Amino acid sequence: SRQSTQYPFLSVYKNDVFVLPNKGGDVVKKYTRQGDGTLSEAGSFTAPSASTPIHMVVESDTKAFISLWTNGKIAVVNPTTMQLINYIDLTQYALGGDGNPDPGVMALKNGKLYVACTQTSDGFTSQHPVQVLIIDINDSNSIVSATDSRSFWAGGIDEPNSLFVDESGDMYIYCVASYGFGGPNQK
Repeated sequence: SRQSTQYPFLSVYKNDVFVLPNKGGDVVKKYTRQGDGTLSEAGSFTAPSASTPIHMVVESDTKAFISLWTNGKIAVVNPTTMQLINYIDLTQYALGGDGNPDPGVMALKNGKLYVACTQTSDGFTSQHPVQVLIIDINDSNSIVSATDSRSFWAGGIDEPNSLFVDESGDMYIYCVASYGFGGPNQK
């Protein structure tokens, strides 16, 4: 066992396990499975202070994406070396005027990175429609914003599998509707 934060998110790629501190810190740790099945620490990435690295998806041996919930960016890192490549700034896509779309859980499909945005100002409620940012990682990270006013708050920040692609290639997004605190009109 390894000591970690209270509720870490895990991302697994080949023999590597990445532990994201969720709301409990800024250091993403990498562990590699050894021949005997144990994990040894193999590196780390320190995100900007109080940026809340909340979810990670790995595209390849040289590129992975980490959503930074409280600063409105996606960190692009090399998962082998755990070195920062660059940031994808999403702040211009904030719907609420606070300058942060609150990027959360993500999924990769057909060369595009889908980012569920919570659009919350207090960490529990949102008054903005569901928003998913679609980043074309093969086309200079061009971004399209898709919204749906049938619900509020895309993806669950405490549910890393709340945005996923099934075995048929269909994508599903769980929308939390402000955890029930948004009023009777939120579904």
